[in-house]
Amino acid sequence: LKLQKKPQAVVVCIGDGGTSRGDFYEAMNVAGVWELPVVFVINNNQWAISVPLKKQTKAQTLAQKGIAAGIEAWQIDGNDV
Repeated sequence: LKLQKKPQAVVVCIGDGGTSRGDFYEAMNVAGVWELPVVFVINNNQWAISVPLKKQTKAQTLAQKGIAAGIEAWQIDGNDV
């Protein structure tokens, strides 16, 4: 989309456990370095695969993973209309 100069973006949805996978980090890093039009949406239910999130990452919030990749990141409560 960026190379074609299209005014569009890609939305990627993933669970909190998926954020510990290498391919997720690689995708975020490429998106940050190349400034790609990507929105990463992480559904955090506090359980990463079959263990609590606190055993999956030392990041205080999942939004910090985006910041580390150079991407503007926000933590939003999806239950707060």
